[in-house]
Amino acid sequence: VAPGGGPSPRRRRAAAPPRMAPAVAQEISQGELDATWKQLAAVPRAQLEQAMARLQELGAAAFKQKDYKKAYEHYNQVVTGAEYLQQTGPEPDDTKAVMHALSNRSACKLGLGDAAGAFKDASACVRYDPKWQKGWYRFGRALYEQKRFAEAEAAFAEGVQIDVENGEMLRWRAKCRKQMEAQRVESMRRRRHVTDYSKFAAAEAEADVPDEEAQNSHRRTDAPVVDTVEEMHDLMNKKQQAQLDQQAPTDIYFRHDMIFLPQAESPPELHEEGAFAAMAAYLEQSTSLGTPLRAVAQLHQPIVGVYCRCLRHVAAQMTKLGVGGRWLQLGAGCGVPLLASAQLDATVAEKIYALPAHGSPFLDTTAANLLERHGLRDRVEILRKPVEQVLVDAAAVVGPGQGAEHLPGPALVLVVDPDLFDEGLLGLRVLPYVRHARRALCIPTPLVVPAVARVFCAPVAVVTPLACGFDLSEMDGYRWGPWYEEIDAAGSIQRARGGVTLLAPPQEIFVFDFGADDVDAALPVRARVALDFVANETATLNGVVFWWSLDMVPDETFSESASNAPDFDRRAPPKPAGALQQAIQWVDPVGVAERGAIKIHASHNSTRIRFEVTAPERVTPRVHRNAISRWHFEMVADELRNRAFCDGIELAVAELKKAKDMAPAPRNGRAKTTCEVVDFGTGSGLLALMAARAGATKVVGFDNQGHVVNVARRLVKAHGYEKIIRVIRKDCRQLVMGKDLAQKADLLVMELFDYGFLGEGCLHFVHFAWNNCLREDGAILPRGGRILAMLVELGPGEVEGFDVTPWVTYRFQADYYGVDLRNAPHTRLSEPFEVFDFDFSRAKNINKPPEAGGEWRDDVEVTAAGRLNAIVFWNELYIWDDVTIKTGPDDPRTCWFQACQQVEELKLKKGAFVPLRATHQGSRVTFGVDRDACAYEDLRTEHPLYDPLWLQIHSRLVDQSAKLEKTMVFNSEARQQATDAVVSIAVDPARFGRAGRYVEGSKALQFCWSFFLG
Repeated sequence: VAPGGGPSPRRRRAAAPPRMAPAVAQEISQGELDATWKQLAAVPRAQLEQAMARLQELGAAAFKQKDYKKAYEHYNQVVTGAEYLQQTGPEPDDTKAVMHALSNRSACKLGLGDAAGAFKDASACVRYDPKWQKGWYRFGRALYEQKRFAEAEAAFAEGVQIDVENGEMLRWRAKCRKQMEAQRVESMRRRRHVTDYSKFAAAEAEADVPDEEAQNSHRRTDAPVVDTVEEMHDLMNKKQQAQLDQQAPTDIYFRHDMIFLPQAESPPELHEEGAFAAMAAYLEQSTSLGTPLRAVAQLHQPIVGVYCRCLRHVAAQMTKLGVGGRWLQLGAGCGVPLLASAQLDATVAEKIYALPAHGSPFLDTTAANLLERHGLRDRVEILRKPVEQVLVDAAAVVGPGQGAEHLPGPALVLVVDPDLFDEGLLGLRVLPYVRHARRALCIPTPLVVPAVARVFCAPVAVVTPLACGFDLSEMDGYRWGPWYEEIDAAGSIQRARGGVTLLAPPQEIFVFDFGADDVDAALPVRARVALDFVANETATLNGVVFWWSLDMVPDETFSESASNAPDFDRRAPPKPAGALQQAIQWVDPVGVAERGAIKIHASHNSTRIRFEVTAPERVTPRVHRNAISRWHFEMVADELRNRAFCDGIELAVAELKKAKDMAPAPRNGRAKTTCEVVDFGTGSGLLALMAARAGATKVVGFDNQGHVVNVARRLVKAHGYEKIIRVIRKDCRQLVMGKDLAQKADLLVMELFDYGFLGEGCLHFVHFAWNNCLREDGAILPRGGRILAMLVELGPGEVEGFDVTPWVTYRFQADYYGVDLRNAPHTRLSEPFEVFDFDFSRAKNINKPPEAGGEWRDDVEVTAAGRLNAIVFWNELYIWDDVTIKTGPDDPRTCWFQACQQVEELKLKKGAFVPLRATHQGSRVTFGVDRDACAYEDLRTEHPLYDPLWLQIHSRLVDQSAKLEKTMVFNSEARQQATDAVVSIAVDPARFGRAGRYVEGSKALQFCWSFFLG
């Protein structure tokens, strides 16, 4: 589980524990141990070390002769001595000596048949040093002998991560998997006639499914006979994997009708220990960690300017009327609207009371800093209490150095900060917050900004467009989610390729009048409306896109409004940078005919809007058990990327086959010219399909994500290439020659590049391929690439006349991240410069391990004065010959953004030179300024690189992630409970939260999907 939400793609290793009690105490009594240590105290360290070395030799000799009992006695004495030295006067190598001694004793116990004892010693090894591979090997062996095969497989996997080429680790991991499969088959055989469907029946009863056929739609039926594993995978997916998954130890699934189940406003599960509490706490912290990033993104959204102009307009109108009073700012966000309020004349805004609303420790602190920076701190009182706990209390007294908790009187003006509106309007609890403010914190008829929020929706068909002639619509079945998803309905690559079709004109569905006299009538907690649309073309409806518009004030003299509406006119100019996107709720697909009726029921509660399609038909809810990473959809829709790889593969296959034709014919006559291709990280199988169509005689694709592999297999079959293409679910570095590949391949194709080029490990795969599965005269596509970079001042320094530079601290992330400079305010402080150039040829990689890394240094000229706070870098892929893909900010748009690494802010002058360095260890690039080569302290600004509290929460999340993952990996029951909890939370995340905190929908959605990745 990664700090932003979803599980990490790699297992995390256990953290080192505090100092442990001596392991030898497990073998002898405490009295014997004390007596032994008193004797050892009289022995000089040098003599004790010499005796231990001799015992080590004797133990090794006995072990070699398989005299495990005698070997155990020798090694046990070594453990005693080593632990004595470690506890009484530790030297740097004492801990290592203890680990080695425990490892040896664990091996002896295993030889004696004491698997439990071996497990204890191996566990101690792993706790001492999680990065020691031998410890994980001993740990795995002990677990294997106890028939705990799943845990043993995870232990060997940890060892493989440390050394991916350790044959012994790989062999034992394979044995574990074989035993796990045998256990699974036996379990299925025993459970075949006792499957419990009660949980499905309960879900259907609560969901009020309309007919009996729907209730029984996913139950077991007679399975047809299949001949191959690939066919079995196809069958499992077509049947939603119901036949096997319902009998498995964990039953992970989602149905669209779950979003309509009754939901408690204050879930009792949060007050109990268990899965709900653990998952909610994790997501609350993840949300808190991401809150400042939301605020930073808000800085360059047009809605902020609209708010500021509206507030000044309201103040001008109140001045004309001679009206003034308290103002209540609900939400702090980026702080700019709050600054605009605080800057108003005191006769209009006597005092501003700010409620940050989200319970994040970052927003109220930054708001206070911004107010102090502009000399407005005394104009604003920040209420440090959950919104619904704040009341009007005339007797409230604020002590010295304390923040206020209540309003001294009702507010005349209520400002609802734009930070409270998400893509779906209600997902950040704006409705319950405004209802409470109107009832308890304002005068009966306050002026509210914005005055009205309107919600619109339209049915859409979202499909995966053709990719160089290949139909990838098999992927569309993975478009689902318990929460609505953010979508750029008008500006995404999918939309540009015709993948998003508006099926009917939009309709207004809900109106929330924040300033109405009757709060309950204008701001209902629940409402439902029936919508009638007429389809403008024949298509498959699978989503409802919705958005909102804000009427700022009920005043005709101010006509500006704020909205996240899409512009479906493709000829219109692009939306402004930072514009909010829309929300889409996926629905189970239903075919619609041109001019046919579409009926949709829209409803809302206090925290989300929901849709249900009832015509042309109310479809039987599908059971979703699989998910694939969302970036796949934008990637396969990227025609520039697809065309470059397609052209390059055609050139490469033709060239390699031509070279074979020109080679001398064998004595027994020339055979058919072949070109065998291997595809690392095959994903949907698109590159494999391109290779087969280009003339490859055999293609083998590897990917370790099960559901993507299933998609690839179905696509291969649908396009008639099943005799040429084989897709294997496996880490490509574990391929077995003679089994997975009959012979070494002529060509490797791969698209394993992140925004920063190296992040997905492309150099490791290149090195592995040349040493294991590519012919000497083979080739790799792409042939290489280079990384370019630029010095950048990221983000605006000023918004609406206010200095917002303190927010630079909260742009920090623990790793580089993606940024699209086309839509991000920035100042370029240098020209682009080349950092690394990579050649994937055999000569450059066969004998160079990627771990050797690389280093680059240069003095970069500053071409524009500004504040350096980021290094933005991107890549250029050399596909084949003159075919390239460029991902820079001035290049044609692709599915790749640029990569951004934050650096400590430096104030630079034009014409100066920055001594920059970059390093990599084969997997990621890291940039830094050489402090010793410049007057670094003179260049630093007052803004720190990161907030220590933010980093503390981040570290806490990393530790919590590791614990959650280990719990779920080793315990299928815990995984089932966690999945049930996460699905329930993701259906309506904002209702979960405690003490003013909340769970953000996008975090819960991403986390939920991670449980369904195979």
